[in-house]
Amino acid sequence: MYLWLTWLTPASSVAAPGTDAGTADADPQASTPQAAAPASRAATSPAVAATAAKSAPVVPPALFPLGVGWMLSLDAPPVAAPAIDDLNVYVPLKTGKIVGVSLETGAVRWAVDATTAMPVAADAGRVFVTTAGALDALARGDGATLWRKPLGDTPLATAPVAKAGWVILGFENGDVRALSGETGETVWQMNVRNAVRVPPQIDGEVVYVAASNLLVALTITDGKPRWEQTLSADISAVGVGSGFVFAGARDRSLYALKDTNGREHWRYRIGGEVIGVPVTDHQAVYASMLDNTIRAFTLNNGAQIWREALPFRPIGGVTVTDTVAVVSPHAPSLRGYAAKNGDRAGGFVLPAKEAAVLAAEPRFVKSTLWVDDGFVMLTRLGELALVRRQTAQVVTPIAVWPGFLLPAPTPPPVAPGSAARLQP
Repeated sequence: MYLWLTWLTPASSVAAPGTDAGTADADPQASTPQAAAPASRAATSPAVAATAAKSAPVVPPALFPLGVGWMLSLDAPPVAAPAIDDLNVYVPLKTGKIVGVSLETGAVRWAVDATTAMPVAADAGRVFVTTAGALDALARGDGATLWRKPLGDTPLATAPVAKAGWVILGFENGDVRALSGETGETVWQMNVRNAVRVPPQIDGEVVYVAASNLLVALTITDGKPRWEQTLSADISAVGVGSGFVFAGARDRSLYALKDTNGREHWRYRIGGEVIGVPVTDHQAVYASMLDNTIRAFTLNNGAQIWREALPFRPIGGVTVTDTVAVVSPHAPSLRGYAAKNGDRAGGFVLPAKEAAVLAAEPRFVKSTLWVDDGFVMLTRLGELALVRRQTAQVVTPIAVWPGFLLPAPTPPPVAPGSAARLQP
């Protein structure tokens, strides 16, 4: 008698019946129930079984292949990039509406009037939308307006950034304003002397602001400067992680600054400006470039680990998930590279309308179950889709039983005359 377990496995790794999924010339009998030796069930002690379980941790399968979880045609094209949280996707439309779309099913939950030209932000159950001279906070459940904050006559230089209950705004005159996401009240405001055209980055108790060639670290609770650093050229991209602040400058340099004091740790001259946000997985830092490349650098000294030429111009930065670095062209597709060495690691093309172009770089969706990890993709034609890992059910027999067999217990003694009393 055998116990059979069902595992979720990438569809491409499902072996044909009677063959081993990992080795093409494996013994055809190795994965069949007949190959198991019943005697081996009694040979494995509980200690050995426990040790084997600890030495084989569960590792999520590769990100690719991906497939469409759901796809929706919106009523109008988007005007800017969407925002996502664990419940919805929020898309600003050219018709002057914001729509909230269920991340799980792709159904439109609500649509409200809110004219904006900037990307929206989402945090702590609220959606933040910049309208004419004001910032609106909408409830994520039904789109109802929770509060409205007038912003004055100075135009915003970049879209709002929301995280951990804070909303950070950057203005053309160099003002940086921090609002409470719950109430909309201004907590602090300070000036960094130049327009804030790169989205600020919030990391713990610090917000990092780039203005021209100046990078400033501000305490998020009161706006007091912690440090500032002047770079060689205007800053085009900022990312934070692994104890560093990474900044791409328009003179084709990538900087790594210590996040505690802003001191330059290393600088690498590259072939093109950094696109999007440099990201790290605590092993390396990854960035896509305007010279149509994706690169990985060591954290310690900035040495280039690998470089891969892309057959397209990236629409945005790199997403690193599991062991794969993902980058997208302007066409609605994804291309993956192994994070450790840059080898090709799969790809995906969205079945969109002919000549469709992405409205923004795809957004990675991290789920509590790795099987539901995926990307939200939005085209300029208003096609919104969630793509997820493709898995198939594989039935795998347990050939070696943990523990050991116990002898059948001795039946209890039968009292004299009891058998006769049981007779009908």
